[in-house]
Amino acid sequence: MTILGFDGQVYCSHNYIYIAYSVINSDEPAPNLESATASSGTKILKISLAQKRLMPTAAAYVEGVVYNNLSISESESVFRIITTTKYLYMKETNGTQQIKSKSFKRVYCLDNDMNIIGTSEAFATNFNSTDMGFIGDAAYVHTYKKPSYIINVSNPYAPSAVTELDINNQKMYRYPCGNNHLLVITDDSNGSSKSIELSLFDVNSYNPVIYNYSWKSGEFIDKDATYDSYNVMIDEQYSIIAIPFSSNSYDNTTNIRTYKTQYKFFTFNNDTITPMEGEGFSFDYYNYKTKTVNIDGFLYFVTEHDIFSVSPEDFSIVSKTEY
Repeated sequence: MTILGFDGQVYCSHNYIYIAYSVINSDEPAPNLESATASSGTKILKISLAQKRLMPTAAAYVEGVVYNNLSISESESVFRIITTTKYLYMKETNGTQQIKSKSFKRVYCLDNDMNIIGTSEAFATNFNSTDMGFIGDAAYVHTYKKPSYIINVSNPYAPSAVTELDINNQKMYRYPCGNNHLLVITDDSNGSSKSIELSLFDVNSYNPVIYNYSWKSGEFIDKDATYDSYNVMIDEQYSIIAIPFSSNSYDNTTNIRTYKTQYKFFTFNNDTITPMEGEGFSFDYYNYKTKTVNIDGFLYFVTEHDIFSVSPEDFSIVSKTEY
C-alpha cells in the first residue's frame, strides 16, 4: 500500500495507518506571551486496514509539530505522540519591540476514537531536540547538550511527571535497547582517558545508571563510527552489542598509512554490560557505513566493501564476500 502526494509523517501498526501532518495556525506574533497560542499544530488521520481495505475511521488535532515518525506510537488502541509547541510573541527590549519565541515538548495520549485522554506536563523548554521516540511504555526526548527526558505513559490518562536524566556530553549517542532500556554510548576519545562509556538505563524504574563500563581503546581510538545507528548493532535475541572503533597508523619507513575498523562485542542483560572475551575482529580499512543484522543465528556485517558472516558463539568470521 502506498500513499502518494503526502508531506508529513506516517506510522503503521498492525491494524491502522496514522498520517500526521503539520498545519500553521498563525505566523503572526502575539502582543505578549500571555496571549500567545501555538503557531503550529498537527492533524492526524487514522485509517483502518481491516478487510484489506483503506478506511478512514477518525481524526484528531494536537498542538505542536512532530519531530519524526519515531515520535508516534500505538499501544493497546492508545495512540501516543510527542510534539514541540512554539509560541511567537512580542517583547520590548531596550525600548524596542522584538519578536520572541518560546517552545516546549509535550506527550499526548489519544483513545481509539482519537480523543485526547491524557497530556504530560510541558518540558524541555527552549531546548533543541536531537532524538525522540518510544521504548515500550516510556517516551524519551534527547536534547542538544541538555538533559534527556523520560515520560512514563503506561497510564494514558495520567502520563507521569517528567524524569530528567543528567547524561550530557557533546559526543553522546543513544539507542533504544529492547523494550525497557536505553543504551547510551559516551565517546571520550578526545579526552585523556581515550575511552568510551556504555550506560544502560531502565526507563520503567528510572534507575539512572544500571551499569557503566569503560573500555580503554588503546590503539583503536574511537572516532565517529558510533554516531550512526547503522554502525552499532544491538541484538536483543542474543543480548549482544557490537561497537566499531576506528584508527589509523603511519609507517615512517614505508610511508604507508594503514586504516582499520575493529568491532568490539559486549553482552547485556537487565543489570550488567560485560565485554566478550577475545579481540573481536578487524577490517583493514575504515567503515563509515556498516549495517549489522541477525539472520538465522548468524550475524552479518555489510560494509562498504565486503559482507561478513560472523558466528554469534565466538564472533569468528565464518565467511567473507567482496563486492
